[in-house]
Amino acid sequence: MPLVRAVRMQRHWPTPGTPAAPSVRGALERDIIDGHCGAAPEAKRLAGMVEAQRARDARMASVLKSESVLIAGSGHARRDRGVPLYLPSDDLISIAFMEVEPGMARPQDFADAASYDYLWFTPRAARDDPCS
Repeated sequence: MPLVRAVRMQRHWPTPGTPAAPSVRGALERDIIDGHCGAAPEAKRLAGMVEAQRARDARMASVLKSESVLIAGSGHARRDRGVPLYLPSDDLISIAFMEVEPGMARPQDFADAASYDYLWFTPRAARDDPCS
């Protein structure tokens, strides 16, 4: 069965043609633009990228069984717009790994902290800026 068809059959997947809530759509658009160094793709492509992200989150949610562990990127772990949005129960724990930045070592220092139950702070990885 094709992946797209399997995703649409899941009971937590929004009805085809039903748009994401404006707050979810807007946040996902910002995430995508930020992830592409501030370069916004054309509107139609951006909308498709948002729907692809939603489909991935819904698909991951659809295969989780009780007492499962999902190891995924922090965007997928967000309670407000990631995989938890598509789960039938709120009985879960969402943990995000966050790189410590100078002057930012407490949960309240991170704007997205409320999107997770726990933040796990890690040392900042040394790497070149992909946007420079």
